[in-house]
Formats: sequence, C-alpha cells, structure tokens
Amino acid sequence: MINPSQVISDFIEYKGKLIVAANNGGMYELSGKELVPLENQESLSGKMITDIIKMNDELLVGTKLDGCYVYDGGTLTSWRANVNGELKSHQLNKLLKLDDDKLAFGTIKNGVYIYDKKTGVSQILNKKSGLQNNTVLAMLKFEDQLWLGLDNGIARIKLNNAITYFTDNTGALGMVYDMEFHNERLYLS
Repeated sequence: MINPSQVISDFIEYKGKLIVAANNGGMYELSGKELVPLENQESLSGKMITDIIKMNDELLVGTKLDGCYVYDGGTLTSWRANVNGELKSHQLNKLLKLDDDKLAFGTIKNGVYIYDKKTGVSQILNKKSGLQNNTVLAMLKFEDQLWLGLDNGIARIKLNNAITYFTDNTGALGMVYDMEFHNERLYLS
C-alpha cells in the first residue's frame, strides 16, 4: 500500500507499466512504492486529468477543461481531432473506446459525444436529443449497447442502430410534415 501526496484520478496499464494520473494534472509511473513523474508532460501542469484510455499504441488522456492529449510513451501532444474543442467547452468527464474506430466522451455539461475517428464526425446525445440530463458520470459498453450513469439515473443507447429517434423536449422542432434525404443530409419541413 502506498499513501500518495496527491489525489489519484485514474490509472491504467500501459506497455507493462502502471501509469497513474493525479488530480493536479500529472502522470506518474508506479515504481515499487513510489510515484515517479513521467517526462515531457509539462502540458498537463495544473490540469485535472479525468480519464485515460488506450488508443492504438498510445494513451488518450482526458482533462476536465482542456480537452484530450495523446501520450506515446515519451511525448505528450494536444489531440488534433475536431471534437476536442467541444470537449473543452463541455467539461470532459469520461472516455470509452467503443471499437477500433469509435470513441465515446462523457461530459458534465452536454451529454455524450460518439466520435468516429475515420470520418471525424461526432454524434451528440444530450438532454436536447432525449437524455434525462447532460451529466455523464459513468459509461460502459455491453454488447451493442452503451450504458450511461447520469446524475439522476441510467440511460441505454443502442449502438449501430439503423433507426435514430429524435425527442424534442424544447418544442423547437414542432410538427413534421415532410422529410427528404439529399446529399447525406436529412431535410424536415
């Protein structure tokens, strides 16, 4: 047992080592009973790490208000995906690898983003689209379903579903009289 001086927010096995994330924004390797700071991680100074996942041979490091970073075992760089700006705005909380091409990002302020690495497109599932609320505290993939632990209950999302349900809790959509799919876009009137 070790008694670290900082609050531990996450840990993950990576390349045969146990990598530990501290609440103060640092990543460490557990070596015996000591936490040894990783090199080249100055970008994380003062940033709260919320979650870490493996992505190919690298780690995707999520921070609360500064988006994601990629760690390759020696260097740390800002993740260059379109969705990273959205994650910075909506307080990233959880990361989950759904498959080789898709990642899920749970946020505190805007539900979950399902990101396709091949296309760069994100699907946003939030209160506006039918979630009970926008605060995602936990995520788990089971078979072809994504389960979310929310502030006030759970939600189940069927992944790879040919049918998408639109729930308009705001009344902005109104009645739909006609629909047409053209150039990969759905038009409603």
